[in-house]
Amino acid sequence: PSWPPPLEYQRGYSPAQLRDTWRSMELLVQEGKARAIGLANIGPNRLAALLRTSDLVVAPSVVQVELHPYNTLASLRALCADRRIAVTAYASLGSAARPAKYHAALDAHPVLLSDPAVLTVASALRASASAVALGWALRRGIAVIPKSIHPERVHSNLRETLRTAPRLSESQLSNLDALDRRHRFLAAGFLGYAWREGMKMEELWD
Repeated sequence: PSWPPPLEYQRGYSPAQLRDTWRSMELLVQEGKARAIGLANIGPNRLAALLRTSDLVVAPSVVQVELHPYNTLASLRALCADRRIAVTAYASLGSAARPAKYHAALDAHPVLLSDPAVLTVASALRASASAVALGWALRRGIAVIPKSIHPERVHSNLRETLRTAPRLSESQLSNLDALDRRHRFLAAGFLGYAWREGMKMEELWD
């Protein structure tokens, strides 16, 4: 289709469409225009289907998804670990400063950094809730890209997270794992282009 593709082409999901798009991305690697390629907002079933295609030339190097203790994506992480695909998390802190379009919520948004389990760990380690959430991700092998417009906050998060992550016990990590409720803070943003009428929102990340 033309670029940008028509909206009806973007909505929903088609394995053939994903394979065609990936084939174009593979060419970038083969022509030396990219060293690595990856995917965003994909679920384990769709990723597995792509990896099974007989003519796959270049496997994804990374998958970027919304991932935090409220949305741990254990099955996707397991698949990526098995296939040596890196996982990068966005909205690791619950995206409290998300744009207004994401507030058209499908359900009420909990506040990750105010969760009693997170605060209990933070208190025990004398760390911030942010450092606990980011430290949990690092200990689970997940890259994080927390966003801030304040450089000093970026540096502070980095220092405290690197100090906190090694101190998280297996028990504390398990307690944070148990917070999973498959909650996506940014789900509403997909209603404008990826969701197709009649689909369940969870199908977007199948």
